[in-house]
Amino acid sequence: MARLGRRAALGLGAALALSACRGRRRLREERSLVLLHQPLWGDVAPFGALLDEFRRAHPDVRLVARAVPSASDVLHQYLLTTLEGGGEVDVFVADAIWVPEFARTGWIADVSAEFPERELRRDFVGAAADTVLFDGRTWALPWWTDVGVLYTRTDVTDPPHTFDGLVAAARRSRVGGYVFQGRQYEGLVCNAYEVIWGFGGATMDGARIVVDTKEAREALSFLASLVRDGVSPRAVTSAGEEECRRTFESGRAALMRNWPYAWAELQRTPLRGRVAMTAVPSRDGSAGHGCLGGWQLAMSARVPAWKRPFATALMRHLSSHAAQETLARVYGRPPSRRALYENPALPTLALLAPIIEHARPRPVSPWYPRVSDVLQGELSAIVSGIRAPHEALSRAQRQIDRLAGESA
Repeated sequence: MARLGRRAALGLGAALALSACRGRRRLREERSLVLLHQPLWGDVAPFGALLDEFRRAHPDVRLVARAVPSASDVLHQYLLTTLEGGGEVDVFVADAIWVPEFARTGWIADVSAEFPERELRRDFVGAAADTVLFDGRTWALPWWTDVGVLYTRTDVTDPPHTFDGLVAAARRSRVGGYVFQGRQYEGLVCNAYEVIWGFGGATMDGARIVVDTKEAREALSFLASLVRDGVSPRAVTSAGEEECRRTFESGRAALMRNWPYAWAELQRTPLRGRVAMTAVPSRDGSAGHGCLGGWQLAMSARVPAWKRPFATALMRHLSSHAAQETLARVYGRPPSRRALYENPALPTLALLAPIIEHARPRPVSPWYPRVSDVLQGELSAIVSGIRAPHEALSRAQRQIDRLAGESA
């Protein structure tokens, strides 16, 4: 074979080196396990330590953790694009309401063999287990649960148990009224359902999703009146969770509807010791029904066979008793494991246990995200004073019924 010139040899060497580099990079990518998770407010070190524990226990795979958008609506669209396009993801967070949709479309793996229903029923809060089961199979693993709650400045007023009491407390407050999530997004749907349930309304009539009912019209008239009459600042019509938390934390509101994560944040402020967390109110003063939320760990249906044990191990690790204790203690995330509610080192969970027990889910349907899109627009029109409740709910019901017909 003819000898290569020096320049040709150097060129070939560089090409081989580049090829080897690419090969090593490709091999590293092939041995990677990609986790998409929501950002956690506060000190990131404890969560990072959980990830490092997994890395030490599984040195044969490279865990790549990527933070994704925290807003449910934005994350849903991000995941649609990623999963449909075959993007790089193995394990990811999913909102409690997405499991039926993702299971029906074939985007998530059936993990019934790894996490049988009997294990879920034994170890997890019943409502949390329900959210990962669909068509008799397991499609995800509960990570943390969530529920809508009411925060009250106890140095200003006592926690109200009725809607009339809420209005009265907000009106006589010297530090501002009541803030809730009124922006056009999924959070508004959660807030609206809590008020509808508080007025005795339902979300389902058999298999039909219902919104245009007497109770819903009364409930949404009340919600709109909060903004119209100045009980809530008009700014709530563009507010999400964090805008509400900052308003409350800065002393510009006496009452706030939010999620339990805000409790941990408030303990790091001058309001520590001056805030109560209770169930959302109702019309008659009975225990209100907070909207059931929560996040699950799901496995992409594209995960290859060799990687599946690692993905399963990661899901089990992040949802373990120890991991959920860290999430509850540091980040205020209510655990999905029932045993943690008996942990004396986490006294806040004793407050949450009965609230979670009374929580209610949004409609369970593979096409719920499309229903939510309809509701978000009409509910926003109601709280902003653009449309009357009876008109907006009638419009929403027609669109939802049409969606049901298309999906049948």
